[in-house]
Amino acid sequence: MRIILLNIAKSLRELIMSKDFLERSKQRAADFTRNRKMNFAQLLTFMMNLVNTSTQTALDRFFWLVETPEMHMTQQSFSEARQKLRPEACRELFLHTVESVYAYEVSRWHGNVNRLREINSSTSCYDEISLCAGTGYVA
Repeated sequence: MRIILLNIAKSLRELIMSKDFLERSKQRAADFTRNRKMNFAQLLTFMMNLVNTSTQTALDRFFWLVETPEMHMTQQSFSEARQKLRPEACRELFLHTVESVYAYEVSRWHGNVNRLREINSSTSCYDEISLCAGTGYVA
């Protein structure tokens, strides 16, 4: 089962990192072109994590997890970055996840399919993915 979930996470990561998905997902052509504190892939990764704390605490924890604890991003900056993202991007990620789950017939699994919580986009290849329901941490 773990291999199936890792394959689903890998396919999600490939989608998020693709230039075509980036072009379809931004509001304007100028969005996500500059080098910012949180790039497109990191923004989606952060949004895909289930946050059980305030946005500011979650942002601080996210930068700590991606090994840049000296980086700081305000809630306002995050909100502005999120406004550059088209709602269809989230829908496409959701549909991609559902299709991947059904492709592997995970629906027969008697566990929690929602355990696939996040993708670590901070490195060039995917690392361990947190499969613990409700942790909100990248393993």
